[in-house]
Amino acid sequence: MKITTKRQIKNGLRWGGGLAVFLFAMLPLVDGLRRTVWAGYAHQPMDPVGWLELGVAAVLFASTASMWVYYVLGCMVFGAVKGIALIATGGIGAPLQSAELLVFILGTILLVVTIVLRPITIFDRITLTLFVFSVGWRADKGLFEPAPSLFVGLMFLLLSWCVHYWKSRHTGVSGGEFSLHS
Repeated sequence: MKITTKRQIKNGLRWGGGLAVFLFAMLPLVDGLRRTVWAGYAHQPMDPVGWLELGVAAVLFASTASMWVYYVLGCMVFGAVKGIALIATGGIGAPLQSAELLVFILGTILLVVTIVLRPITIFDRITLTLFVFSVGWRADKGLFEPAPSLFVGLMFLLLSWCVHYWKSRHTGVSGGEFSLHS
């Protein structure tokens, strides 16, 4: 099946636009977390603008999840390679801390691959958005430190897998095929 040049351009713009929206949505996410979550830990007054920014980020993330999920998967694969290299060389931090992050990354890869291999549902979009929020939750302390919020994000992805598995078992429908045109 030959894809026309016009369709290739259209698909490329759609994927590029989805990734651009994902990166743009990071701005209100980070600022919203700064105003609400991170400021709350310092006992500073919380700003309602922060909640509005978090809402805008959530809508942007959920609406483009089928495009940026591949970017997240690629980042996690890169992180897994880096984590394995750090553990093998005895890199920065305690080996147990590095192993904990590697388990998080490998679990994320496994669960995100299961989402990518099937048509992405509204529930998948919501759980992916909650995953991004969970990863960002304690980002003010550093992204490479184990935090409970990372594993909460992993549980959102696991919940998505469980719901899909349960639906496929009760309806007899399998997971679908891999497609870049979802």
